[in-house]
Amino acid sequence: MQLSAVKEIIDCLPQGKTRFHYFKDRYALLLLSMAVAGSTTKPVVRRSAYARLLGKDVVKQALSRRGRTSISADDFHAWWPNRYQSYVLTLDHWGSNDRYWDQVTRPGCNLVLQLNFSKEHDRAFETAVDQGFRGIMESSYHPIAKARRKTLAWARIDIDLQSGDALIEELQSD
Repeated sequence: MQLSAVKEIIDCLPQGKTRFHYFKDRYALLLLSMAVAGSTTKPVVRRSAYARLLGKDVVKQALSRRGRTSISADDFHAWWPNRYQSYVLTLDHWGSNDRYWDQVTRPGCNLVLQLNFSKEHDRAFETAVDQGFRGIMESSYHPIAKARRKTLAWARIDIDLQSGDALIEELQSD
């Protein structure tokens, strides 16, 4: 991808803080909310590829609050545990047209989606980790957030805007 295309994509997406809230097995709720697409019933889900997700505790809890036989996407979106973790998503670019150094498949840049820790985690990290060891979370050899946040993980993506294909170059967490 050309840097101009990466910047155009970033400019089209929401600016500022984008939070991602996580709790154990949240993926099951997200998948089921997409799978039911409107409304369905538990027996229909049991016969689908998503049947195993019905056994997850988080799914059982979400469905136990309903007073009806139908299941909707809202049933999965509405359930939240008392405790969850919050992360901040940021976007950036990676690459300088040096395919070897940048470890990219095609010449150019990658769009980078970064999953960054919360301020609460960062404060605890600063307190617990000696200054000399903090570099493991702040290496310039990785596409980490340039803001003060510590980056937990990132995905480097090369998007071909002509074909609509996305090549995931890297998923990594330090």
